[in-house]
Amino acid sequence: MADRLRFPGGMTLVVCGLLLAVAPVRGQYREGREYQPSETRFLSLGFFQRSFRPMASNPLDDSMAIAYERFMPVLGLRQGPVDIMLGYTRFRLRGISREAVFLAAAYRQELPLSGEAGERLVLPLLLSTDFTKAQAAGAQRETFGVASLGIGTGVKFRSIGAGHDASIELLGVAHYSFDGLGTGSGFSPAMIAEASLLLPDALSFTSLVLGYRLRVQSWSMSEEKFNYRSLSHGPYLGVVF
Repeated sequence: MADRLRFPGGMTLVVCGLLLAVAPVRGQYREGREYQPSETRFLSLGFFQRSFRPMASNPLDDSMAIAYERFMPVLGLRQGPVDIMLGYTRFRLRGISREAVFLAAAYRQELPLSGEAGERLVLPLLLSTDFTKAQAAGAQRETFGVASLGIGTGVKFRSIGAGHDASIELLGVAHYSFDGLGTGSGFSPAMIAEASLLLPDALSFTSLVLGYRLRVQSWSMSEEKFNYRSLSHGPYLGVVF
């Protein structure tokens, strides 16, 4: 079974679009002003185009392994440094309807590296946890249900102006993972990218957030039957409250 996951072109288009949108605008802030991380609170609704497949090291044959590609609706809540996401979908596996769940939470701190008051290059420091479930068609012990806890870092560019707050970031996270139904454990690296644009004057009664997320994650567990890889990407729309 194919083990490689292709990087979606849609993410590249969204990132380029946001860069073009904010490039002409300079932040109208006093030079040298101390960097302040975003404290915006918003609810978001979006979706992932999600692919979940066994890795080459997974010993299960095609009749036993879990594999699907589905749209997954995702509900999100972000308040300052805290980001929570919940996704759920159903898929058919060998003629049986199965469920998939994705739950993730992260807490971050941001350290400014360079730039002026309105445009900054930032170093994010991330504490991340997630839970991924994908039901098997056979015995319950073959169901993938793995929780992970990790730390990560990366790079973020943020542009703040009178009519926008835009950012683009790329993060790498190293997780310790454990099987929720057994005693197995393992390692789960993840690459996370996001582009977002806050429009404070989009509506007369509230602000809107437009964004696009990408998440590539794999699991290498002590029980190799749980060695899987996922690719998730898609847009979201948030309402500030």
